[in-house]
Amino acid sequence: MNTKLLSGSYRLYKENFKVALLFSVLIIFAAFLPYFFNMTFSSAAIFWNYFIISDPFILIGELITILLFLFAYSFLLCLLVLLVERELGYFNFEFSFYNLIDAFVKRVFMFFVAYTLLIAIIGYAAVSFSLDMTLATIFIFIISLAVLFVPQALIIEKRKYAHALEDSIKFTLRNPKFTLLILVVGSLVLALILLIEYLIDLATPEMFLGRFFSFLFISFFLVPFMEILKTYSYMLKFNLIHGPERIE
Repeated sequence: MNTKLLSGSYRLYKENFKVALLFSVLIIFAAFLPYFFNMTFSSAAIFWNYFIISDPFILIGELITILLFLFAYSFLLCLLVLLVERELGYFNFEFSFYNLIDAFVKRVFMFFVAYTLLIAIIGYAAVSFSLDMTLATIFIFIISLAVLFVPQALIIEKRKYAHALEDSIKFTLRNPKFTLLILVVGSLVLALILLIEYLIDLATPEMFLGRFFSFLFISFFLVPFMEILKTYSYMLKFNLIHGPERIE
């Protein structure tokens, strides 16, 4: 089943490559980070230094950049999941730009805002009170695992936030093979990307081209592919797939 699931997800990625490629525009937001003295990105991640107190204008600029990033990501994610859902479920539905924003993007955007705020609070508390960073990291991992399928529940089944969280937790606990597959595939691909980033940085010292490569590759390949894999897994388990794409 795992092989068919991965091959099916890759086929869906290729068929929706144009949409997946749009995720690469997210790197535009990374271009603004050098202007924020307490934010930077490296090794496919964005880091925020809690100890550096910026002036109000910098903080406002950071907030606007983060919100725009989350909104753009939410829009692209909703578009991708809906296209995959339409193909896997053989649904002949259409959605306009306004409908996409009003019915899906706003709800997914608010979820990511709440999730990002929660992670930031945990990180700030851990740094401010000198807490064990290992425990903080484990706590963040557990939260991330709990909300892993919340976007799929919000978009595909149009659940309310509480029900979407409940569905996500139930799906994760009742389907450890799917969850483990997603975590392993994501971790292995990410490790390979970071290795390539390291090698590029060694070959181009002081240019930091590796971090741009990793951010770009993660944006247009890893993130959309993993979301397609999550959507396929979610629809498969809840019997939402019809036709030859169904895996018994």
